[in-house]
Amino acid sequence: MANITEQQLLDEVRQPEFYLKYASQHLRENKKAVLAAVTKHGRSLQSASEEFKRDKDIVLAAVSSYGLSLHYAHEDLRKDRDIALAAVTNCGFAIQFASKELISDKEIALAAVNRHGYSLKHTSRDLRGDKDVVSAAVSQNGHALQFASNSLRNNKEVVSAAVSQNGHALQFASDSLRNNKEVVLVAVHQEGIVLKYASQNLKEDRDVVLAAVGRGYFLDFVPDIYKKDKEVALAAIRHWPYNLERAPQDLKDDRDVVLCAVRCGCVLQFASDNLRGDKDIVLEAVSTNGSSLHYASEDLRDTEEIVFEAVKEEDDSFEYASDRIKEKISNLGYGGTIVEKFICLNKISKAKSARTAKVL
Repeated sequence: MANITEQQLLDEVRQPEFYLKYASQHLRENKKAVLAAVTKHGRSLQSASEEFKRDKDIVLAAVSSYGLSLHYAHEDLRKDRDIALAAVTNCGFAIQFASKELISDKEIALAAVNRHGYSLKHTSRDLRGDKDVVSAAVSQNGHALQFASNSLRNNKEVVSAAVSQNGHALQFASDSLRNNKEVVLVAVHQEGIVLKYASQNLKEDRDVVLAAVGRGYFLDFVPDIYKKDKEVALAAIRHWPYNLERAPQDLKDDRDVVLCAVRCGCVLQFASDNLRGDKDIVLEAVSTNGSSLHYASEDLRDTEEIVFEAVKEEDDSFEYASDRIKEKISNLGYGGTIVEKFICLNKISKAKSARTAKVL
């Protein structure tokens, strides 16, 4: 090993497959080699000697590359402010390995939560009650609100920032703010399902319910007083057309509601029998999704105009056409696609109509 130059050692460390853990004893005792190793893979500090875990240059390089390697540093260096700050700037969660004094340092805490809001969990109790620190944390990750002091979980500005980042943070707000219409509206505009965390009073507020169903809150969960509310149903269906299945029968027989639904998805099967026989609605449905033909009334599945619109959108929907139309297409003796066969059939029909008109 005596013949190996320092440059050769550094070249070996810089190889992509190099890991300090598997290096020779000679290399692991060389500071420049270890410094190069932890600069490339900060986690390598775990495999360094106790001597190098006490070396500020090496530890600083390691935590700058991989913040959580602070865990492997000597206790004395976990008290070093420069090292802790470098670690949390790389990974906020590294604050959990800093000394007790440093997890109470506001600048270090701010650096940590700005990187990973959830790291608020590992800061001191006093800092979890500091508005600046908590605001930064919840702005990065709304769920960090759960680690804030009771006072700040009742602070409208802090909670609004949290629910703006993640509506689910509403569950960690105080009872008072879960009954605040402005805060709850901000939350449900992020994701409707979070209405479940609001107060009972706001779960029954029409404005809040409308906002929630427009962002994915299912009609199943809407209070009974709004289940037949057409505007609520339309808002829910625009967001997710399959809400038509959850609508009361009166709304399944409402043309506006069903038209809105079939324009958004393949949901004709949930319309009333009456509207599955409505030509305009079925035309809209098959134009959006040809397979909707499957759910049209028997008469409309035997209507060439309807079937043609369906196969234009999706060839395979032809299987839902009536036997009469299938036979008529089959008897054409034309080898094109289903759509081409329908075009041919239309030309034949028009020619017959023209001849009939001439005779008359």
